[in-house]
Amino acid sequence: MEGVKALTFNVTPWIWLRARALAGLAGANVFWGRPGGLRLREVEPPPLPGDGWVLCRTRLGGICGSDLAMVRLAQP
Repeated sequence: MEGVKALTFNVTPWIWLRARALAGLAGANVFWGRPGGLRLREVEPPPLPGDGWVLCRTRLGGICGSDLAMVRLAQP
């Protein structure tokens, strides 16, 4: 099976500090690109958990508010 597109979010302390500093200079847009740790990547689809499961192709998807807060590296 071919890979699927996925938003991945990987933040290290260095990425967090860099994004917070750049956000003060450039605004919130730094969180959506390379400085913020959010990437659109081609990944292998995860294995199905059982025989009764099927893989569906998604046409539209959304991101909830708590996910957006995480991407913006908002402090709790």
